[in-house]
Parts: sequence; C-alpha cells; structure tokens
Amino acid sequence: MAQLSELTFQKIIDNLPTAIIIVSDDGVVRLHNQQARVLSPGLERGSSWASAGMLFHTDPEINQGWMNLVNPGATLEADLGSAIWQLQSQALNLDSENLIQITASHLRDRTGANSHVDGELSELKRSRKLLEITQDLSYLLEEELVLEKSLQLLNESFQADEGRILLKDEITGEFVVRVQIEANGKPELIEKPTGIWPNQGLAGWVLRTRQATVVADTEHDKRWIATSDGKTGPLRVRRSVLAAPLEFGHEPIGVVMLTSPEPNRFSEDEFQLLKEATGLISNALYNAHLYDLIRNQGARLGGMLREEQVNAAKNQSILESIADGVLVADQAGEMVLANDAFIDIFEIPRWQVAGKHVSIMGDIVKNSGADWLNALNEWAKGDHELRVGAGRSVEDTIVLATSDRTVRVSLAPVFAGGQFFGTVSIFRDITREIEADLAKTSFISLVSHELRTPLTSIRGYTELMLMGAAGALPETIDKYVKIIQTNAKRLHELVGDILLITQFDSGDMPLSLLPVDVGSVIDDVVNNHLMNRINVENRQVTLSVECSNDLPQVMADRGRVVQILTNLVDNALNYTPDPGEVTIVARQTGSSIFISVRDTGIGIAPGDIDEVFNRFYRSEDISVRKVAGTGLGLSIAETFVEMHGGRLTVSSEYGVGSTFTFNLPISNEDMDSQE
Repeated sequence: MAQLSELTFQKIIDNLPTAIIIVSDDGVVRLHNQQARVLSPGLERGSSWASAGMLFHTDPEINQGWMNLVNPGATLEADLGSAIWQLQSQALNLDSENLIQITASHLRDRTGANSHVDGELSELKRSRKLLEITQDLSYLLEEELVLEKSLQLLNESFQADEGRILLKDEITGEFVVRVQIEANGKPELIEKPTGIWPNQGLAGWVLRTRQATVVADTEHDKRWIATSDGKTGPLRVRRSVLAAPLEFGHEPIGVVMLTSPEPNRFSEDEFQLLKEATGLISNALYNAHLYDLIRNQGARLGGMLREEQVNAAKNQSILESIADGVLVADQAGEMVLANDAFIDIFEIPRWQVAGKHVSIMGDIVKNSGADWLNALNEWAKGDHELRVGAGRSVEDTIVLATSDRTVRVSLAPVFAGGQFFGTVSIFRDITREIEADLAKTSFISLVSHELRTPLTSIRGYTELMLMGAAGALPETIDKYVKIIQTNAKRLHELVGDILLITQFDSGDMPLSLLPVDVGSVIDDVVNNHLMNRINVENRQVTLSVECSNDLPQVMADRGRVVQILTNLVDNALNYTPDPGEVTIVARQTGSSIFISVRDTGIGIAPGDIDEVFNRFYRSEDISVRKVAGTGLGLSIAETFVEMHGGRLTVSSEYGVGSTFTFNLPISNEDMDSQE
C-alpha cells in the first residue's frame, strides 16, 4: 500500500459516500470524514470513542482497534442506528512526516446481510420525499402553479439538468411544453409546441402505454427523438431520461421528463420515486381542475344571479309602470307581490298585502267578486289541476266596500311543466267607464224617446195624406210623401232598436216566459210579415216552411221569439236577390227546439263571419252596402236568444247562401209528458 499524507487521506475519505471514524488503541478518535461530521455535529478529533460510539448501535464490548463505517444513503437522512458496518482496524503508522498507511480493506463493500437495510432506507427516503411533494402541492389550486411547483420539486429531488412537462393539446393532440427547467434551475411557464404527436417518440410511448420508463442512454433507444431549442438552434444533448405519464382521472394527458447529458444518470430508486410522484402530481392537477370548474361555475352562477337581479329590477320597473293593478299570489294563496297601481286602486297599505292570504280581500270587495275569490281559494287549496291545466282564466267585476269603485279583474294561473306556481290578478278601475256608459245610455234613451213623438206624428200624417184625407195628391207630391213615409219607418225602427240596446245594457229587459207554440210563431211571422213584404216589394222569392205539427211547446217570451224570427227572415230576404228561396225549418233535438232560417242569398265572406253579431257591424262588401240597414238586427236577435238560454249560430258559403239557427228550451210540461 502506498503511504499517504494525513491531509491527502482526509480529502479522500471526505469524498467517500460513507461515514468513517478511525479510533486509536487508546480509544481516542483520530480521524473522521465529512459524512461522519454531518451525522454527528459534536464529533471532534481527540474525543473519546465512548462519546463517538453513542451515535451508533455498536457492540458495547467492541475492541478499540475497530473502525466503523456508516452509509446512510445519498441524502444522509436515514436512521443512523440501522446501518453499521464493522471493519477490523489496521495498525496506524504515523511517521515523522505525518503519513498514514491505509489499505483498501478499510473500504470494503457492504455485505449481503446489510442489503435489506439499504432497501428500507431507500423506501424511507422516498416516503419522506413524497410527503414533501404532497405538502407542497396541497395548497395549490391553479393548474399553472401546480405544473410549475411540481417540476421544481422533481428537479430538486433528482438534481436533473433539465426538466419538462408536456401536455397533449385538447384540440390538435400535439405535445406542448407547458413548463420547463433549464440550466438556471428555475421553472418557466411556456406554451411551446414540440412537433411531436402521441404516436411518436418516447413521450408518445409513455402516453400510450401509461408506463414510466428510465432510459440509460438515448443513443441506444429508438423511441427517443432529439429536439432543438428553436428552428435554427443546436440539438440538445440528452443522454439519460426519466419519463412518467400524467393522468386526469383515467385519461393520460401528458408526460413528465427529466433529462441529463450524462448516460446512466438516474438510479432505480429515482425511477420508483418518479412513478409515485407523478401520481401525486396527477391528483394535484385533478384537484386544480375541479377547483377551476367550481370557480368558473361560481362565476357563472354569480353572473346568472346578477342577471336575475337586473331582470328582477327591470321587471319591477315594468310592473310599477303598468297602469293596471297587479297582484301575484303563490301556490298557497299567499300574496307575494303587488304594484303601486294595485295599492292605489284598493287604497290599502302595502304591509297589509305582503305575506297575507288572498282571503282577506273578501272584506274589501263587498258582496262582489265571487268568481274571482272562489277561483283563488280553489287553486290555493290544490283543486286546480283541471282548471289550470286547461289554461282557464277568470274574469269578474268587483265593487270596493271603501270607495264604491268598480273594478274589472282578470285572474290567470301560472302553470308550467306540470306544476302550479300561483296566480296573477290584473285589476282595472272601470268606474269612469261605467259612469260614462250609464250617461250615454241615459242620453240615448232620452233622445230615442223624444224622437218617437215627432216620428209618430210624421208617420201618421203621411199615412193620412196617402189615404186621401187631404184630397187627391198630385203625382209628384204623392212620390215625395211615400219617400217621407219610408224613411220615417226606417227611423222608427232604428229608434226602436237603439232603445232595445239601451235596455240590454241597463239590464232592464225582463222576459215573460210562458209555454209557446213554435208553429204559431212561424205562421205569424210568415203570413203577417214576410208575405206582406214579398208582395209589397214585388219580390220573386219562394218561401217554404218545414215544421211538424206535433212539436212540443217551448218556454219563452212569445213577443221576443217573434222579434228574433222576424229579424232573421228580414235579414234573409234583404240579402237574397231575385229569384231566390227562403226556408224556415223547425225540429226537436233533445230538450230543445231548433229553428233555422236558410236562404240562397249572397252569403257571408269568410273574413266577416266572426263579426256579423257585433253591434253596428256592416261588411264593406258592395253587395251588402246596397241594402239599407243599421247592423243591429243580428245583435238584437242573438241577445234575445241568449236571454232564453239558447244560442244563435251561422253557417254560410260566400255566393251560395247562409243559414242562421237558434234553439229554445222545451217547456217543463211537455218534457214531463214526453218522459
């Protein structure tokens, strides 16, 4: 063995990965290396072996000539008492030049008995490092920070020259470098396409197989694709590679790569550590993704809430701007919303409305609004499936107990997706409209009555003149008097119709219901009215009646039935050009007698058929305008029919003819006899 100076020997053992302590025969520590000082900061030259030996689990009867060698592992963080190797000491020969003779036997390899201890140390070291990674990543909730911190921790653990995390682009599938560490050791977040795809290179192999790998020398691995720093930059020398997949759930999303320009740079322990560390990184990325989803969802919900608040404010503004009163009640009948117009109409404080049940409105509407209140109560109790499902709304008129105002209310359900949400009531103060209608009706009635007196005189004197009471009239004067008579008659009929309308509106139109023979009514109208018109006007109209003699009597006001039928046959005759036909049909169907008036006249245009029963309505058709009329005949007839509990309908084909049909109920006596 060559002799070495003590200083040289010290340098040699300081560079060894094991802890070495040399003890002299008298039990004094003569030499120890850097690793021993790391393990035992209090260890000094000249100290007793007893104090030094306390650091290690050595035999208490150990000979002072033994030398102890401890190898705690690369990070020197293993349990110091679990790795002891005892080597027989060699005689120390310190010459005058302070030389020490040592043989290679002092540094013999570990024996097989210690291999399990080394494995335990490696496992403990990995556990500690994984714990560090877990702790460092646990507080990070943003993907970029997780990527940056993960690569930094891996680089510090493996002391790699370079590191990269490549993620697969979600759209193109190309690998993109998201974070990298180069010579300066600092992670850098980037967005750099690699030009490598999942079916290419080592990264593609790791992604496809979902397996980590260690490459001892890339020059002998066909999977490796060398890349440059840029389009014109030199190829980087990467000889050793550690690579492991990153997964999102069960889907591989990228690859972690640590590289070194030296071959055989990474050990098996480092390979195992990377495999386990990438699992932690994948979990951290998954948590960051969940946090990002939650944050985005929160932001979206916050945006929706703000939008709802804005819409609610808009709706509130719109609601308050409505001139009509609005009252909203929930499915239990509790009033949840009322606008200012509602408060003004009912003259009640808002606090008496909010949160109260709609039943309190019964004290405000006197003895009116029964339909409205009943519907509210029915729906609030849950008896609303049929009515709400059919989309039925309720209209009613109520009179306020406090101010005698008359209010028109429209009630509608809020019903969607098979669920009843509540009701909306719209109130309109119609007090002035009613007062105006009453004033108008009174005025019309007054004027009509006042017109009747002069009209009666005009008609009477013209008839006397035409009868020769004033002597024979010259031809010209006779013509003029007949014109006066005709127009006076028309004016008299118009006044009569207007008086009927005012009576309808005022409700002052009682019926005298008695058993009536339909056949006699038809004979009366046909013989005493219709035939006279045909003869006087010299019309070429064929008249026919289809009426059985055994028809039961109807319960009706005979005078009003005569008026109904007269209006219908006059209408048929007016709009049937010569030659034409008018047919009257009476038949029994169930508990009613149906009477129809059919003509072969000009018919009704499709656009006018829904309007013919409206007051004063007359079609713009030139054929209709040729016939004089007020547009009240059909309206009056319909009103009288409805007062009898029947219905007046029409069917018509333009240019062919029309048929008007109404029904009257059979009298109770005849019904009993039929039963």
